[in-house]
Amino acid sequence: MIRVHAGDRSFDAAAFVFDKDGLLFESRQFWIALSEERMRQIRRLGSERLVAEWADCFGVKTEDCVHVTDVDPTGILAVASPGEEITATAALIVQVLKLRWTEARDLANEIFLRADQELELRKALKPRPGFPGIMERLRRHGIPYGVATSDTTERALESFRLFDDPDALSFVVCPRDVKRGKPHPDMLEEVSRRLGIPRELLVMVGDSYVDVEMAKRAGSIGIGIPETGQMREQMQEMGAIVLETLDQIRFE
Repeated sequence: MIRVHAGDRSFDAAAFVFDKDGLLFESRQFWIALSEERMRQIRRLGSERLVAEWADCFGVKTEDCVHVTDVDPTGILAVASPGEEITATAALIVQVLKLRWTEARDLANEIFLRADQELELRKALKPRPGFPGIMERLRRHGIPYGVATSDTTERALESFRLFDDPDALSFVVCPRDVKRGKPHPDMLEEVSRRLGIPRELLVMVGDSYVDVEMAKRAGSIGIGIPETGQMREQMQEMGAIVLETLDQIRFE
Protein backbone atom coordinates (compact mmCIF):
# COMPACT_ATOMS: atom_id res chain seq x y z
CA MET A 1 0.00 0.00 0.00
CA ILE A 2 1.18 3.50 -0.79
CA ARG A 3 -0.12 7.03 -0.32
CA VAL A 4 -0.65 8.72 -3.68
CA HIS A 5 -0.94 12.45 -4.38
CA ALA A 6 -2.40 13.40 -7.77
CA GLY A 7 -3.60 16.92 -8.45
CA ASP A 8 -5.62 18.04 -5.45
CA ARG A 9 -6.46 14.47 -4.42
CA SER A 10 -4.73 12.04 -2.06
CA PHE A 11 -5.60 8.38 -1.63
CA ASP A 12 -4.21 4.95 -0.79
CA ALA A 13 -3.42 2.50 -3.58
CA ALA A 14 -2.02 -1.00 -3.87
CA ALA A 15 -1.28 -1.29 -7.63
CA PHE A 16 -1.11 0.81 -10.80
CA VAL A 17 -2.56 -0.05 -14.19
CA PHE A 18 -1.38 1.89 -17.25
CA ASP A 19 -2.76 2.24 -20.74
CA LYS A 20 0.00 2.15 -23.39
CA ASP A 21 -0.53 4.15 -26.58
CA GLY A 22 -1.18 7.83 -25.97
CA LEU A 23 -0.19 7.59 -22.31
CA LEU A 24 3.29 6.07 -22.24
CA PHE A 25 3.97 6.76 -25.91
CA GLU A 26 2.80 9.61 -28.11
CA SER A 27 -0.20 8.23 -29.95
CA ARG A 28 -0.12 10.29 -33.15
CA GLN A 29 3.40 9.25 -34.19
CA PHE A 30 2.62 5.59 -33.51
CA TRP A 31 -0.77 5.62 -35.28
CA ILE A 32 0.69 7.28 -38.37
CA ALA A 33 3.51 4.74 -38.62
CA LEU A 34 1.15 1.82 -38.01
CA SER A 35 -1.49 2.95 -40.50
CA GLU A 36 1.09 3.63 -43.22
CA GLU A 37 2.50 0.12 -42.80
CA ARG A 38 -0.97 -1.46 -42.89
CA MET A 39 -1.87 0.52 -46.02
CA ARG A 40 1.35 -0.68 -47.63
CA GLN A 41 0.35 -4.27 -46.95
CA ILE A 42 -3.24 -3.73 -48.17
CA ARG A 43 -1.88 -2.20 -51.40
CA ARG A 44 -0.27 -5.55 -52.18
CA LEU A 45 -3.78 -6.86 -52.92
CA GLY A 46 -3.77 -4.60 -55.99
CA SER A 47 -6.72 -2.32 -55.23
CA GLU A 48 -6.21 1.39 -54.61
CA ARG A 49 -9.93 1.65 -53.92
CA LEU A 50 -9.55 -0.80 -51.04
CA VAL A 51 -6.69 1.26 -49.60
CA ALA A 52 -8.74 4.46 -49.81
CA GLU A 53 -11.86 2.92 -48.29
CA TRP A 54 -9.84 1.29 -45.51
CA ALA A 55 -8.29 4.66 -44.62
CA ASP A 56 -11.68 6.37 -44.62
CA CYS A 57 -13.31 3.63 -42.52
CA PHE A 58 -10.49 3.55 -39.97
CA GLY A 59 -10.30 7.31 -39.44
CA VAL A 60 -6.96 7.64 -41.24
CA LYS A 61 -6.46 10.96 -43.06
CA THR A 62 -4.25 10.87 -46.13
CA GLU A 63 -3.84 12.96 -49.27
CA ASP A 64 -2.35 10.27 -51.49
CA CYS A 65 -3.25 6.96 -49.78
CA VAL A 66 0.45 6.56 -48.96
CA HIS A 67 1.48 9.24 -46.50
CA VAL A 68 -0.79 9.70 -43.48
CA THR A 69 -1.37 13.25 -42.26
CA ASP A 70 -3.48 12.50 -39.19
CA VAL A 71 -5.54 9.86 -37.40
CA ASP A 72 -8.94 10.36 -35.75
CA PRO A 73 -8.40 9.64 -32.01
CA THR A 74 -11.96 8.31 -31.82
CA GLY A 75 -11.72 6.21 -34.99
CA ILE A 76 -11.36 2.46 -35.45
CA LEU A 77 -7.57 2.48 -35.71
CA ALA A 78 -7.22 4.43 -32.45
CA VAL A 79 -9.72 2.65 -30.21
CA ALA A 80 -10.55 -0.80 -31.61
CA SER A 81 -8.83 -4.02 -30.58
CA PRO A 82 -6.68 -5.86 -33.16
CA GLY A 83 -9.39 -8.50 -33.52
CA GLU A 84 -12.02 -5.87 -34.26
CA GLU A 85 -9.70 -4.18 -36.76
CA ILE A 86 -9.11 -7.46 -38.59
CA THR A 87 -12.86 -8.13 -38.77
CA ALA A 88 -13.53 -4.63 -40.14
CA THR A 89 -10.75 -5.04 -42.72
CA ALA A 90 -12.09 -8.42 -43.80
CA ALA A 91 -15.56 -6.90 -44.29
CA LEU A 92 -14.07 -4.21 -46.52
CA ILE A 93 -12.23 -6.85 -48.56
CA VAL A 94 -15.52 -8.70 -49.11
CA GLN A 95 -17.23 -5.46 -50.16
CA VAL A 96 -14.53 -4.16 -52.49
CA LEU A 97 -12.88 -7.30 -53.87
CA LYS A 98 -16.02 -9.50 -53.79
CA LEU A 99 -14.21 -12.41 -52.13
CA ARG A 100 -15.74 -15.10 -49.93
CA TRP A 101 -15.73 -14.33 -46.19
CA THR A 102 -13.25 -17.07 -45.27
CA GLU A 103 -10.79 -15.90 -47.93
CA ALA A 104 -11.21 -12.26 -46.91
CA ARG A 105 -10.71 -13.11 -43.25
CA ASP A 106 -7.49 -15.02 -44.00
CA LEU A 107 -6.18 -12.14 -46.11
CA ALA A 108 -6.96 -9.61 -43.36
CA ASN A 109 -5.14 -11.75 -40.78
CA GLU A 110 -2.14 -12.00 -43.10
CA ILE A 111 -2.13 -8.23 -43.71
CA PHE A 112 -2.07 -7.45 -39.99
CA LEU A 113 0.53 -10.11 -39.22
CA ARG A 114 2.92 -8.80 -41.89
CA ALA A 115 2.32 -5.19 -40.86
CA ASP A 116 3.15 -5.99 -37.24
CA GLN A 117 6.29 -7.87 -38.27
CA GLU A 118 7.57 -5.08 -40.54
CA LEU A 119 6.65 -2.08 -38.38
CA GLU A 120 9.80 -0.46 -37.00
CA LEU A 121 8.73 0.15 -33.41
CA ARG A 122 11.75 2.20 -32.40
CA LYS A 123 10.92 4.77 -35.10
CA ALA A 124 7.20 4.64 -34.32
CA LEU A 125 7.43 5.10 -30.55
CA LYS A 126 8.22 8.31 -28.71
CA PRO A 127 7.88 8.20 -24.90
CA ARG A 128 5.65 10.81 -23.29
CA PRO A 129 6.95 12.86 -20.32
CA GLY A 130 7.17 10.79 -17.14
CA PHE A 131 7.80 7.43 -18.79
CA PRO A 132 9.66 5.30 -17.82
CA GLY A 133 10.38 7.39 -14.71
CA ILE A 134 7.10 6.55 -13.00
CA MET A 135 7.86 2.84 -13.31
CA GLU A 136 11.24 3.36 -11.64
CA ARG A 137 9.54 5.21 -8.77
CA LEU A 138 6.93 2.47 -8.33
CA ARG A 139 9.68 -0.16 -8.23
CA ARG A 140 11.48 1.76 -5.49
CA HIS A 141 8.29 1.73 -3.41
CA GLY A 142 7.63 -1.94 -4.14
CA ILE A 143 4.25 -1.27 -5.77
CA PRO A 144 3.13 -3.69 -8.52
CA TYR A 145 2.21 -2.23 -11.88
CA GLY A 146 1.33 -3.35 -15.37
CA VAL A 147 -0.52 -2.57 -18.57
CA ALA A 148 -4.13 -2.84 -19.73
CA THR A 149 -4.08 -2.18 -23.46
CA SER A 150 -6.17 -2.65 -26.59
CA ASP A 151 -2.95 -3.69 -28.31
CA THR A 152 -1.50 -7.21 -28.30
CA THR A 153 0.56 -8.56 -25.41
CA GLU A 154 3.47 -9.23 -27.75
CA ARG A 155 3.69 -5.63 -29.02
CA ALA A 156 3.19 -4.23 -25.51
CA LEU A 157 6.18 -6.21 -24.24
CA GLU A 158 8.27 -5.33 -27.29
CA SER A 159 7.45 -1.64 -26.81
CA PHE A 160 8.49 -1.73 -23.17
CA ARG A 161 11.71 -3.53 -24.00
CA LEU A 162 12.89 -0.51 -25.99
CA PHE A 163 12.71 1.85 -23.00
CA ASP A 164 12.30 -0.12 -19.75
CA ASP A 165 12.40 -3.64 -18.27
CA PRO A 166 9.34 -5.65 -19.42
CA ASP A 167 10.14 -8.32 -16.81
CA ALA A 168 9.26 -5.78 -14.11
CA LEU A 169 5.63 -5.71 -15.28
CA SER A 170 3.38 -7.62 -12.89
CA PHE A 171 0.80 -8.18 -15.63
CA VAL A 172 -0.20 -7.34 -19.19
CA VAL A 173 -3.92 -7.55 -19.98
CA CYS A 174 -5.12 -7.29 -23.57
CA PRO A 175 -8.47 -7.93 -25.31
CA ARG A 176 -7.92 -11.65 -25.76
CA ASP A 177 -7.67 -12.04 -21.96
CA VAL A 178 -11.21 -10.80 -21.30
CA LYS A 179 -14.72 -11.12 -22.69
CA ARG A 180 -15.21 -7.38 -23.13
CA GLY A 181 -12.69 -4.63 -23.84
CA LYS A 182 -12.61 -1.04 -22.66
CA PRO A 183 -14.66 0.74 -21.33
CA HIS A 184 -16.17 -2.37 -19.71
CA PRO A 185 -14.58 -3.19 -16.33
CA ASP A 186 -13.34 -6.65 -17.37
CA MET A 187 -9.65 -5.72 -17.69
CA LEU A 188 -9.50 -4.24 -14.21
CA GLU A 189 -11.44 -7.19 -12.83
CA GLU A 190 -8.80 -9.45 -14.41
CA VAL A 191 -5.98 -7.41 -12.84
CA SER A 192 -7.72 -7.60 -9.47
CA ARG A 193 -8.04 -11.37 -9.81
CA ARG A 194 -4.40 -11.87 -10.83
CA LEU A 195 -2.94 -9.71 -8.06
CA GLY A 196 -5.49 -10.55 -5.34
CA ILE A 197 -6.04 -6.81 -4.80
CA PRO A 198 -9.51 -5.22 -4.44
CA ARG A 199 -10.54 -3.12 -7.44
CA GLU A 200 -11.01 -0.03 -5.28
CA LEU A 201 -7.25 -0.09 -4.54
CA LEU A 202 -6.30 -0.16 -8.23
CA VAL A 203 -5.31 3.05 -10.02
CA MET A 204 -6.06 3.14 -13.74
CA VAL A 205 -4.04 5.75 -15.64
CA GLY A 206 -4.90 6.48 -19.27
CA ASP A 207 -5.06 9.10 -21.99
CA SER A 208 -8.61 8.33 -23.18
CA TYR A 209 -12.10 8.60 -21.75
CA VAL A 210 -12.46 4.81 -22.21
CA ASP A 211 -9.69 4.28 -19.63
CA VAL A 212 -11.27 6.44 -16.94
CA GLU A 213 -14.75 5.15 -17.77
CA MET A 214 -13.43 1.62 -17.27
CA ALA A 215 -12.03 2.67 -13.90
CA LYS A 216 -15.36 4.21 -12.91
CA ARG A 217 -17.30 1.08 -13.87
CA ALA A 218 -14.86 -1.11 -11.96
CA GLY A 219 -14.95 1.05 -8.84
CA SER A 220 -11.25 1.84 -9.24
CA ILE A 221 -9.43 5.19 -9.15
CA GLY A 222 -9.18 6.84 -12.57
CA ILE A 223 -6.42 9.25 -13.57
CA GLY A 224 -6.52 10.85 -17.00
CA ILE A 225 -3.62 12.42 -18.85
CA PRO A 226 -5.25 13.52 -22.12
CA GLU A 227 -3.58 14.80 -25.26
CA THR A 228 -6.47 17.08 -26.27
CA GLY A 229 -8.80 19.59 -24.63
CA GLN A 230 -11.87 17.67 -25.79
CA MET A 231 -10.62 14.50 -24.11
CA ARG A 232 -9.91 16.47 -20.92
CA GLU A 233 -13.53 17.65 -20.79
CA GLN A 234 -14.84 14.11 -21.27
CA MET A 235 -12.65 12.83 -18.45
CA GLN A 236 -13.70 15.59 -16.09
CA GLU A 237 -17.35 14.79 -16.77
CA MET A 238 -16.65 11.28 -15.46
CA GLY A 239 -15.12 12.59 -12.25
CA ALA A 240 -11.59 11.47 -13.09
CA ILE A 241 -8.44 13.08 -11.75
CA VAL A 242 -7.00 14.93 -14.76
CA LEU A 243 -3.29 15.78 -14.92
CA GLU A 244 -0.81 17.10 -17.47
CA THR A 245 1.95 14.48 -17.11
CA LEU A 246 2.83 11.29 -15.27
CA ASP A 247 5.35 13.30 -13.23
CA GLN A 248 2.44 14.90 -11.36
CA ILE A 249 1.69 11.56 -9.68
CA ARG A 250 3.62 11.57 -6.40
CA PHE A 251 4.12 8.90 -3.74
CA GLU A 252 4.95 8.86 -0.03
